[in-house]
Amino acid sequence: MTKKDILYHLLYQAFIDIRLYSHEGKGIQGIFKISDLMHNLPLKLSKAESDDDFDDIYDRLIERAEMKKCTSWIDNAISRKVD
Repeated sequence: MTKKDILYHLLYQAFIDIRLYSHEGKGIQGIFKISDLMHNLPLKLSKAESDDDFDDIYDRLIERAEMKKCTSWIDNAISRKVD
């Protein structure tokens, strides 16, 4: 799986998790963390032109996840990859 594939999957999974958390009425903090982490991703993806760009976006997203203490969400979302 390429970094580009992972990034698009993470964006998909973010919307799924936000929908799930809001429907279950739990995790306002979780909803905020996910949306705060991912809100810039669509614009960054729209400007990416090469594999290196996608690699850089991925690396920066992981750095932000570490700063925001939500790497476990990233790991879990990647593990739920649907083919």
